Amino acid sequence: MNQVFLTGTLVETPELKKTTGGTIYLKNSIGVWRPSKDKTAKDNVDFIPFFASGSQAEFIQKYVKKNARINIGGRLQLTTCKDKDGNETKRLDVIAEKIFADNPKKLETK
Repeated sequence: MNQVFLTGTLVETPELKKTTGGTIYLKNSIGVWRPSKDKTAKDNVDFIPFFASGSQAEFIQKYVKKNARINIGGRLQLTTCKDKDGNETKRLDVIAEKIFADNPKKLETK
């Protein structure tokens, strides 16, 4: 079973984009707290990339701002591609299927 649930903060200001086929999507990251194994050291934050499309992307753009607390439910997807030098690279993303914001408020648009 491929399921992931993350709670953290939205890293960047959400910005909607469109595919050539007209599908709305956004890419962002969620900052997730990870306790340090050493009790005297600072805790760590992992910045995990995620992808949302359709109504999930629109919800984030309308109701969630940068640094807001967010919960994401979805699945992992491994993408393989080649960089400009022809080297194969891999990227692990969370594909967001459910989005929950702790205090969703419609954001003012300028």
